[in-house]
Amino acid sequence: MNGASVIVPVTFNGALRANLALDTGATITVVSRRIATNLALNTLGVSKVGTVAGVIAVPLARLGPLKVGDAQVHDLVVSVHDFSTDPRIEGLLGLDFLKHFHVSLDARRSLLILGPR
Repeated sequence: MNGASVIVPVTFNGALRANLALDTGATITVVSRRIATNLALNTLGVSKVGTVAGVIAVPLARLGPLKVGDAQVHDLVVSVHDFSTDPRIEGLLGLDFLKHFHVSLDARRSLLILGPR
């Protein structure tokens, strides 16, 4: 945890590691352009999304496996956008990933628990 934010270490395609902020208000997972470039993601199209700064157009791409601890989801369609001013946070872990699991957060131990649904 970083203040009021929950930062989650994730692994893309079994190799690329990054930190995403847990966002239960995000319907779709967001990855930075660096991640998209390193994974050679192909753009599927563009979507308009609402942000605190207003509505913006962002590219969409399909991920291979996205893993958090032992929890893994394949083939998520994610948006590609550099939203964070903190270079240590390279995206948002959204509900499209979280909906596959029973989710609980132990703030005292700084532990995100993802169990089978």
